Amino acid sequence: MVEGTQGKNSKRLVVYNTHLKACVKKGDARAAEKVFAEIVDDGLKPNPKTFGKLIEVYARAGDPQGALRWEQKMTEYGHENNLVTNNEIISAYANANDLKNAEKRLGKMLQNEQADIVSFSSVIHACARVYNGKKALTWLRSLQDYGLKPDSTVYTSVIQALKFPKDHRPNSGGLKEAEKIYREMIAEGIQPSEITMQLLITAATFIGNLEKAEQFFHASPTHSDTRIFNALLDGCAKCGDGKKAEKFLRMIKSKGLNPDSSSYSYSIVAHLKDGSAERAYELYQEMKELKKCPNSTKPYNKFIVAASSYREKRKWLQRMLSDGVVPNEFTFQSIAKFCGYYEAEELFEMFSNAEIFLSEKCHMFMLSKAAKVKEYKKARDWHSRLENSGASQLEKSYHLLLMSSDFEEAKSVVEEMRYHGIELSDSVLTILHEYCSLDCKDALFWMYHFMKELKFRPVARNYNDLFLMASRNGDTYTIAEFFKRWTDNLNRNSPKEYQPTEETFQVMIQACINARDYEKAEQWFSILMEDFSYSISPGVATFNLMIAAMMYSQQTEKVQTICDLMVDSGIRPNTETFTTLITLGHSLNKKSWIEFYIYECVKEGLFDLDGKSERDMYEALLPLTSKFKSINLANIILQNCIDRKIALSGLCLQQFVSGMPKDLKVLELSESILKILEICESKDIVIVPLMNQYLMNGASEKQMNTLSKWLEKQNIQKPGGRLLKAYRDSESFEKRVNKEVSNVFLVKKFAQGE
Repeated sequence: MVEGTQGKNSKRLVVYNTHLKACVKKGDARAAEKVFAEIVDDGLKPNPKTFGKLIEVYARAGDPQGALRWEQKMTEYGHENNLVTNNEIISAYANANDLKNAEKRLGKMLQNEQADIVSFSSVIHACARVYNGKKALTWLRSLQDYGLKPDSTVYTSVIQALKFPKDHRPNSGGLKEAEKIYREMIAEGIQPSEITMQLLITAATFIGNLEKAEQFFHASPTHSDTRIFNALLDGCAKCGDGKKAEKFLRMIKSKGLNPDSSSYSYSIVAHLKDGSAERAYELYQEMKELKKCPNSTKPYNKFIVAASSYREKRKWLQRMLSDGVVPNEFTFQSIAKFCGYYEAEELFEMFSNAEIFLSEKCHMFMLSKAAKVKEYKKARDWHSRLENSGASQLEKSYHLLLMSSDFEEAKSVVEEMRYHGIELSDSVLTILHEYCSLDCKDALFWMYHFMKELKFRPVARNYNDLFLMASRNGDTYTIAEFFKRWTDNLNRNSPKEYQPTEETFQVMIQACINARDYEKAEQWFSILMEDFSYSISPGVATFNLMIAAMMYSQQTEKVQTICDLMVDSGIRPNTETFTTLITLGHSLNKKSWIEFYIYECVKEGLFDLDGKSERDMYEALLPLTSKFKSINLANIILQNCIDRKIALSGLCLQQFVSGMPKDLKVLELSESILKILEICESKDIVIVPLMNQYLMNGASEKQMNTLSKWLEKQNIQKPGGRLLKAYRDSESFEKRVNKEVSNVFLVKKFAQGE
C-alpha cells in the first residue's frame, strides 16, 4: 500500500515538474514559485529536478541572487548540489554579466573535479557578454587542458568575446585572434555556423576592414538569414561604400529573403556617406512602401545632416515638408549650424510660425550666433526672450550677451548683472578682456574696475589676458608694473589659481620679442628658471620662445646654450623647435650645428611629437630644408623615413622637390627620393617636378635610365606632355637638344599618349 502511494506521489511530482519546465520556457519566475508552493501544499517532497528548474528560471532571467536562494533551499530539503545546478548558477552569473563570480564557481567545481563542457561553456559565455577576449582564450585553453573537446558553441562564444576589444576602440588585435580561433575550429573538423560567420564579419566591420568581412561572408556555408547580410551591410555603412551596399541588398532578394529595416537603414547610411543622397532617398521610399518604417522625422534628419551645404540642407527640409513630415528641434539645429546669423533667424521664425517647439537650447544657440557676429541688439533681444521665459541658464546668457557687446555696452551689462545678483567671476573678466577691449587701455580699465570698485581679486588667468593684450603692442612697462603689484601680494600659502603660471612668463617673453627687447626676455626667463618660489618648470613652448628671441637677436651661441639646457632639463624639442631653428637659422653661420642638433634628436628619438604623429613632424620640416638649402638635413629626414617606413604624402614631397633651387645637388638625394616614393601616397604628383630637377641639374643618361626603369616598375601613370614641357622649359634646352638626344628620347617616351 505504501509503495502504491509513493508511486502516485512520484507521478504527481513529475506533473508538477512539467509545469515548472513550462514556466522556465516562458521565463515566468513568479509562476514557477507558485507551482513550488502547490507542491508543498500537496504534501509532496521536491526532488533535485524541481529545484534545478527553479534555479534555471532565475538563471535565464540573469538573477543570480534568486538562483542562489533556491540553491540554499535545495540543501535545506536534504538534496546535495549537483553538476546541473552548479552549471545553472554559472549561467545566472553569465547572464548578469558577472564574470568574476562565474569564474569563482567554476574554480570550486574544478577543485571537486565536477566540471564538464557546459561549465566551461557558461564561463566563456560570461566572457563573451563583457567582451573579455583574453579571459575567453584562457578558459578555452583550460578546457582543452582539462581533457575536454570544445564544440561549435564554445568556439562561437570565444569569437564573440573577441569581436570587440574591451575598451570598444577599433583595433585589429581582436580580429586576428578571432580569425585564429576560426582556423582552429576548421582544423578540428567543426563546421562553423552562420552565427559564427556573422560574428567574424562584425569583428571585421568594427575596424572598417570590409575586404576581410566579405571573405568571411563568402566562406560561410549558408546564407539563410538576413542577419548575416546585415552584418556586411553594417560594414558598408561604416566604410561609406554605397555600391557594395547596393550589391548585397540585391543579393538578399536574390536568395529569396526579405530585407528588414536594418538592411535598408545600413544601405541608406552607406549611400549618404558615399554622397548618393538621392539613391538613399529612393531606398527610404521603398522602405515606406514595404511598411518597414513609418513616415517619421528621423530619416529626413539623417538626409539633412549628410548634406554638405546650407542650400542642400534647405532642399531636404522642403522635401521633408512636401512629404508631410513635421520637422523637430534637431532639424532646426542641423540646418542652423551651417548658416549665418540672419539665415538662422529666418529659419527660427519659420519654425515658430509653424508652431514647432524650440527649446531653451535653441534660443541659447541663436544668442551665441548673434554674439559671434557682434550683433548686440539681436543678442539683447534673444537674452530678453530667455529672461522672460524663466531660463535656467541666465548666467550663461549674460556671458554671451557680453561677448556681443562693445566697450560701452559691456559697462551697462556688467551693472545689470550686479543688479540681478549674477556672480562677476574671473570668467566674466576674461570675456571683458577678450571680447570687449579694443586695446590695452580698455583691458586696464576692466582690471582696475574689478579690483577697486568691485573688490574682486583677479586670478592668474586674468593677469595673463591683460599681459597678452599688452604684449601685442610690445608694452613691457605695463606688464612689469602689474607683475610687481601682483607678486608683491603673494606668499607661499597663496592658492594656486592666484599664482603666476608658465603662460604668464610666455606672454611676458613674447611681449619682449615684439618690443625687440631681447635682454628683458632673458631676464624673465632667468627669473622663471632661478626663482623656485613659483614652482614652475618651463616646458617646450617656453624654450621655443627663447630660441626665437636669441635668434632674432643674432646671438647664436645663446641659442646653442638654450638647446643644451632644454635637453638637460629633460624637455624634448618638438616640431615647432625644429621649424624655428631651420626658419630663423638658415642664414646664420651656425647652420651646420643646427643640422647636427636636429640629426642627434631624430637619431636618438629625443623629440616630443606634441600631439602630432612622427609623419606630421617630418612633413612640416622637409619642405623647409629645400627652401633653406639644408641638403644634409634633408638627407637625414629622408633616410629616417625610409628606415622607419614612414609614408610621406605626395604633396609634401612635391613641395620639397619643387622648392629645390637649381644649384642644390638634388641628384645626391635621387636614390633616397626614389626609395621614399615607393612607400608614399599620391606619388604621381611628384614625378613632373622630379623630372624637371633631373633635367635642370644635368642628370646623366644612366640616372635618367634609372628613373625610367623605376617609373615602369612602379606602374606610374604617364605624366604625358607635361614632362616634355618641363624639359623644354629648362634653361639648358638648346645645349641638350644636340648633345643629349637620349634624354629627349626618354622624355618623349613618357609623353606618348597625351
